[in-house]
Amino acid sequence: MGISMHLALMSLAAGLAGNFQLGYLASVLTQPYIAIEQYINSSWIERSGEPIERGTLSLLMSVLNIANPVAAIFGQMIALSMCNRFGRKNTALIGCTFIFPGILMCLGAKQFYPYYELLFVGRLIWSVAVGILIVNQTVWLVETSPAQYRGTVSSMQEVFAALGGLVTQALGVPFSNDDLWPLMFVFPLAINVLCVIMFLFVHDSPYYLLLHEDSMTSAKRAIAAYHGTRDEDIIGAQLKACREEGASSAAITDEKKVNGMDIMFRPWKANDNVSQVLFRGAWIGVMVKIAYLFTGTRCIRSFSTYVLDDMGQWSYLDARYGSLAMSLLRVPITFIPVFLVDRIGRRPLLLGSAGTSVIFLAITMFSLSQGEDYKIGTLLGVASLLTVNSIGLGSLARFYAAELVPRKLLLKAVTLLAIIEAIFRIGLEFSFYPLAHTIGVQYFNVFLLPTLIFFFLIYWYCPETKGRSVNAVLNEMARQKGVKVTFQT
Repeated sequence: MGISMHLALMSLAAGLAGNFQLGYLASVLTQPYIAIEQYINSSWIERSGEPIERGTLSLLMSVLNIANPVAAIFGQMIALSMCNRFGRKNTALIGCTFIFPGILMCLGAKQFYPYYELLFVGRLIWSVAVGILIVNQTVWLVETSPAQYRGTVSSMQEVFAALGGLVTQALGVPFSNDDLWPLMFVFPLAINVLCVIMFLFVHDSPYYLLLHEDSMTSAKRAIAAYHGTRDEDIIGAQLKACREEGASSAAITDEKKVNGMDIMFRPWKANDNVSQVLFRGAWIGVMVKIAYLFTGTRCIRSFSTYVLDDMGQWSYLDARYGSLAMSLLRVPITFIPVFLVDRIGRRPLLLGSAGTSVIFLAITMFSLSQGEDYKIGTLLGVASLLTVNSIGLGSLARFYAAELVPRKLLLKAVTLLAIIEAIFRIGLEFSFYPLAHTIGVQYFNVFLLPTLIFFFLIYWYCPETKGRSVNAVLNEMARQKGVKVTFQT
């Protein structure tokens, strides 16, 4: 039967609005960072009469970079209530609406010289909107995708993130100078207009329509469109799954009125058998997301030009072309999990990327410590690290956690996981730029040692979810934990 056109359209719109914007936003400072530093310094001189201190400038650049994950936390928190109140489709449209003023402020910052604060405020607003869209997109895709295509469709989101990074790197080569860097913000504005148009033509999530809107007719219509079928038996089975997912033989969770916050953060209150299994699933999802962060992939990608230029001893121009080349390589590489994830499964990709990340981090650290003579090793180590995680952890971290919890907890779980991930990301990205200036290559130990530990944790705890319902995965985790409970399959 294949992936329906309706699901493909929604996935395209959600991917461009969410992960494409996220990839663009995360990388937009990489190429023109010197031009932006000069703009901030020039603005500072214009207003104070003296140049900014180097330490202060490094701190401001770190703040500008982490404005993305900090603001994304607020967006993710807002998404929790928006998705339930307005639905997945309307939340997507609202998120896109917020993107417009954010990008326009970044675009116009230089025109309002010397008020460089517009760049910070615009990035904050843009990031809040993307935070909303990322949570909404993850939930919407999992709720609408047939089980046999869930991994394929969800893996495509890494492709959109790679395309966002590639476009900003490509535009950064001609535009990374004192006059043209604001033009970096034109392209995502056009993409956002396209996303708004596409969202107008797709159905909301059948889960939302059935359980929140109480509209059986709309839910059936949505299932038929997303699954590409008119078979009443298939549609009826999906309606039943929407109602029953997460239900168990124990049914204790309903009796005790245990909520998602109790399950995740107060296990002494949610100590029944069902809650113990849900707790395990939720925190395995947290572990995978954090494991990806500690490979250093996101952090190094955000500062790839700096790593190659200042740390790896490449020239600034060569470092920019190197960053562009890695972004070019990332796009075809991200298609690999799209074709593999529903064939070989999640565990081989998770373990493969975690294990090889240890190797490539060690190569990168050694090459950086040897200086200019080993700059080729630095380039190959960094490129290989980014590549293997685009295939494994980077792709799977976007949706694997959502396959470990039932739909009634999905929205809250995805939101909380995204917030936890953002907190760790803030710490890593905020500390990287100033500490790398201070202790150099030794900072990479922050990535190397945890990644080695996470490799073994993934091997011990992560279940295979390929082609399986959430309840089947929960039953496996219950058996592993030795809990006597059975979820309905």
